Amino acid sequence: MAKKLTPRSEPQTHGSPPWANYPRQIWLAGLGALALTQEEGSRLFDNLVQRGRELEKDSRQVAGERLHGMRHQVSGTFNKLEQVFQDRVARALNSLGVPTDDDIRALSRRVENLDRHIQSLLNEHKQGDKTDAAA
Repeated sequence: MAKKLTPRSEPQTHGSPPWANYPRQIWLAGLGALALTQEEGSRLFDNLVQRGRELEKDSRQVAGERLHGMRHQVSGTFNKLEQVFQDRVARALNSLGVPTDDDIRALSRRVENLDRHIQSLLNEHKQGDKTDAAA
């Protein structure tokens, strides 16, 4: 329970009643409260600053993790969108008769094969002319 406050005894001036010292005691109690508030307030302020630092650090970490997750998610969505776009462009070009890279590579292989075949036929023909001339 609350403790009853009674003024402490201070030296009384000769002939003055005991309550005459109350204003001075109240003044001193106020100064003591001010000093205590300053001490405790500084300590409380320092504790609040420290907690704020910790909260800021934790918040930055959580925000960084969420941002990383969002970047990954956006990147995946962008890649899907890019693939859809490429597929549609390829279909449009194909419907216009524009050959694809695969078509051009296959055609290049066929041309190379035909070139080798022609060279072998020419070599056979030259061999045949040499044999006819020798005979």
